[in-house]
Amino acid sequence: MDNVQPSGTVLYSCAQMGSVLGKNVLVLGQGSIGLSFTMITSGMGARNVISPTP
Repeated sequence: MDNVQPSGTVLYSCAQMGSVLGKNVLVLGQGSIGLSFTMITSGMGARNVISPTP
């Protein structure tokens, strides 16, 4: 149940940013929200999902 709020935040943000189909997407940070962004934008058809995490 603790993951519901971050997942909702990610889904809302992805809906607000519009289509990423064929575009490059930069995700800063790979915590729980960053990983969700990576997974969802990849599923939305982003060409490359880049995460410059050390």
